[in-house]
Amino acid sequence: MRKMKDSGIEWIGKIPEGWEVKRLRYLCDIVTGTKDTIDNNPEGKYPFYVRSPIVERIDSYSFYGEAILTAGDGVGAGKVFHYVNGKFNFHQRVYNLHNFEGVNGKFLYYYLKENFYKEIESGSAKNTVDSIRLPMLQNYVVPCPNDLNEQYRIADYLDKKCEEIDLVIKAKETTNEKLKEYRQSIIYEAVTKGLDKNVPMKDSGIEWIGEIPEGWEVKKLKYIGESIIGITYSPDDICDEGLLVLRSSNVQNGKISYEDNVYVSKEVTEKMLVKLNDILICSRNGSKELIGKCALIDKESENSTFGAFMTVFRSEANRYIYYIFNSPIFNYHIGTFLTTTVNQLTIGNLNNFVIPIPKSETEQQQIADFLDQKCLQIDSVISANEKTIEKLKEYRQSVIYEAVTGKMEI
Repeated sequence: MRKMKDSGIEWIGKIPEGWEVKRLRYLCDIVTGTKDTIDNNPEGKYPFYVRSPIVERIDSYSFYGEAILTAGDGVGAGKVFHYVNGKFNFHQRVYNLHNFEGVNGKFLYYYLKENFYKEIESGSAKNTVDSIRLPMLQNYVVPCPNDLNEQYRIADYLDKKCEEIDLVIKAKETTNEKLKEYRQSIIYEAVTKGLDKNVPMKDSGIEWIGEIPEGWEVKKLKYIGESIIGITYSPDDICDEGLLVLRSSNVQNGKISYEDNVYVSKEVTEKMLVKLNDILICSRNGSKELIGKCALIDKESENSTFGAFMTVFRSEANRYIYYIFNSPIFNYHIGTFLTTTVNQLTIGNLNNFVIPIPKSETEQQQIADFLDQKCLQIDSVISANEKTIEKLKEYRQSVIYEAVTGKMEI
């Protein structure tokens, strides 16, 4: 076992003898982009890296070689490091680390990728997390082997190891995407064709729905139930304990979540208290992708209220309609009115949504029971895969950390 010594960095602890701690400015040059040159190259052959986080689009190039990139401000600041070796251009607020001296670029990339943001959060960098200043980056300390061959071995090992882990993660993610598509197909089939494959069918009169079972009808939501817009409240109404106001952040993956709660001290009418099996819908949001996400109110969330950017749909058929809202039918309706200027689901829009529905309440409940069971089975597999993905990401982080700090001998 090799001898270790104190690195002088609280976050890192001990490093091997034969390693040194150096400031980043002695290991590479650090520059930012000059201007956005996206129109300079009509052929669009080379990537252009923009900030927050580092993402790629096609552009001309002003740099050719090995580099590490990170955003100087915004959500990607110090969190996202990108390794590139080739022709590219980069934004004014993207830092370009290059001309590596005494350090392997890939080794440095892995070290920064794993440790930089954590050290900022720990307070050792003495700066705000959302803004990385050049002097701070230049003075950042990095422990690394004096032997360049050891750095290459570590970088090569991490390339291979991370690729192995990432392949498994990708496979799990692909499986989950397929499971979500499968769940969508099961829901769509059940809410448009029913459960009995032998029942006579009839034309729905709606091209994109096609045939529906006899004994079903096509109705607008306003003839089935009631749509209700949430309450408005002022900052003075907010308190530590009081009436829970359900908002967009309380709807996660089709369920009610309690990780980001707001409470108010305010009198509301009985109508504005959510009831069991109400459908809570995000009807206004800065992010268009979140419009229409919904959850079914359960016993735990019953008798809460809901905010003005939310809408509740209330009917006796809600367990069935909840699955309509989680099917391509609902997505189709939302897609017909959301534009670059319209970013909300109005009561008028919602009320005029047309859905296929069994006339029989018993059949509605049978379909809802069937989908409850099938979706639970599928979601349990998705959840297990997501947990595995998180563990794999944690494992990848630990492997990188152990390797680039010398805790693991390679």
